[in-house]
Amino acid sequence: MMQVVSADQMGRFPDLNVSDALRRLSGVTSDGKEVQLRGTPANFTSINVNSEQVMSSQEGGKRNESLDVIPSNILSSMEVQKTLLPSNDGDAIAGVINMRTGTARSLNPKFTLDLGTGCNFLRNDMNYNVKGSYAQRYFATDKNQGGVLGLRFNYSYLTEHIGYDRLEAQAWEPAKLTDYVTGEVIDEAAYMPTDFRYRYQMLTTKRHGGALTLDWAPNQNTKFILSTIYNQREEDGDRYRNRTRFRDNGSYFLMEDGSIGSKRMQNIPR
Repeated sequence: MMQVVSADQMGRFPDLNVSDALRRLSGVTSDGKEVQLRGTPANFTSINVNSEQVMSSQEGGKRNESLDVIPSNILSSMEVQKTLLPSNDGDAIAGVINMRTGTARSLNPKFTLDLGTGCNFLRNDMNYNVKGSYAQRYFATDKNQGGVLGLRFNYSYLTEHIGYDRLEAQAWEPAKLTDYVTGEVIDEAAYMPTDFRYRYQMLTTKRHGGALTLDWAPNQNTKFILSTIYNQREEDGDRYRNRTRFRDNGSYFLMEDGSIGSKRMQNIPR
């Protein structure tokens, strides 16, 4: 069984990379980077570009490929084969994902440009997404009226800022809760967290991707194709954690402003 996803279908959704685009197909799962077919491990799937198997992009000798590096708009189609055929390589146990680059088809130039932007209000940073393509055939002859030489170029640029703030309260233990002003015991066994963790993360992703295809067709029955793909992805992030532990023998106080503090806060001027 094989499913084919065309460039028009990929363009209908705001998927930024191949991994996100494939996740919309049945029987395909993805964690945002690696792709799995029919629930099998990712290294059971063969990843090809124009029917040629690509090398692994992972560290530590893993055979898995990170498909979030490749923009979906630089491809003309994607073929997902979910069964093993005799013609496949031996490592295509789960199936084959074949990404294809397109060729120019008309003497009339075709140019597209797509600009997108957004804002991360949590970090006050702007996101940018630029997509462009150009395709045209040249030099029409009697043997090939559609043009002997074809040129097609696709490019994608992405800058994305991701960040989050998270507060974690862990190690809940029973403790005595006392009113800070009156000293009255409110609860003998109020469950309180004794371990607070504040996490701050900021991640900036920059990705360049392009595909260039040249073809020479001296007649209608002969065509020579030269295709190349270039992708680069950079990630730069900051991650901080502030951890606070309370060790006050299970004594906590209800403050005047409604907050809860430990025994040490009795001596802090209000």
